[in-house]
Amino acid sequence: MVRTTKLFASLALFIFLTTNLWGQGIFATLTGIVTDPSGSVVPDAKVTLKDAQSGSARETVTNGEGYYTFASVPVGAYVLTVEAKGFQTFKAEQIGLGGGERRNINAGLVLAGTSQSVEVSAEDFSIA
Repeated sequence: MVRTTKLFASLALFIFLTTNLWGQGIFATLTGIVTDPSGSVVPDAKVTLKDAQSGSARETVTNGEGYYTFASVPVGAYVLTVEAKGFQTFKAEQIGLGGGERRNINAGLVLAGTSQSVEVSAEDFSIA
């Protein structure tokens, strides 16, 4: 009976350890802080992490400290996009995430330039 208990305990420990290691090997974590040109944090910025191969995407929003996080991200290559009102879109491509990796990518946003458009309507006026 003691031998069976030791065998069962050893087997349970082995399964626990290999499952834990396997789980760490196929997922990564990506975090960062979004700031404006003055270095102030940007809350409520929309942050999108898109798998470069499959095209699947995850979205989150920065918190009051400008912080975002994506946990349990499968190993692969990604594109990170950050959008906030009044700022140009930030885009980081070819972000490779490995198993068990904890990566930090901060996004410094640039103020959006004002775009002006002028429409001209010409009418045919004839001088008599």
